[in-house]
Amino acid sequence: MDTSSLMEQVLSKNNLNAAYLQVVRNKGAAGVGGMAVDESGDYLLENGESIREQLRTRKYKP
Repeated sequence: MDTSSLMEQVLSKNNLNAAYLQVVRNKGAAGVGGMAVDESGDYLLENGESIREQLRTRKYKP
C-alpha cells in the first residue's frame, strides 16, 4: 500500500474542507486544544498550510 498517496488524499484541500464543513454542520465540540469550532475557521485559514506540512512530515503536535 502506498501510504504517501493515502496521506495526500487525506490532506487534500477538498477533503479537509469537507471534513471541516461536516464538523460545523454537526456543531462539533472543541478539540484537544480547547478551540471552539466557530473560532477554528480563521485559525485554519492562517495556519492550514503549516499544519498540513507538519502532518506530512509527522511533526504535528495538537
